[in-house]
Amino acid sequence: MRKYFLGLCMLCFSCIAWSEVNDTLNIIPKEEISKIEEKIHEIYHKKKVKVYVNTLTEGEGFQVADPERTVILNISRDKTTQVKVALRFSKDIDIEEEQSKMDLSLDNASSVLIGGKPAEYILQVLDGVEYLLENVEISEPEILMQEAEEREEFQKGIVISLGVILLLLLKIGYDFWKKKKRKQQGKI
Repeated sequence: MRKYFLGLCMLCFSCIAWSEVNDTLNIIPKEEISKIEEKIHEIYHKKKVKVYVNTLTEGEGFQVADPERTVILNISRDKTTQVKVALRFSKDIDIEEEQSKMDLSLDNASSVLIGGKPAEYILQVLDGVEYLLENVEISEPEILMQEAEEREEFQKGIVISLGVILLLLLKIGYDFWKKKKRKQQGKI
């Protein structure tokens, strides 16, 4: 039973630890995967952007559970061994102004991919992505923005309730002062 549990834990850990590179076509040499993952982690630590690299057969898809601050590089191959590359950025990464530079980077690196060196191609594309991410604006994830809006609404509610409490205390104090003043005038 322990062996099964240990095997399951190792399988889960390997899925989590190596989730950035998904080589279903087995075109990336095993020793090169670590270099690619190192580059992915470097990008993540610099810009807090998740990068996923996938090699897929044409027609397969790849989805991410949390599509914020994400870059996906899909390399697909059809039955005629023609390779197609798709580089996608999440909506919070504004690359409109830098799109031409990214297209140029993909085109420049395509000769390496055609030459049969997919790991070098991926590393060159990731270098281009890293350069691009340094020069573009990445908006805050929507979850953080929603939390900030909720916090602002909560703070407004607190300020309003404190204002109402203050007004009530002032009214009670004024009534108490007025009553005390009447008692003093009644004694005179």
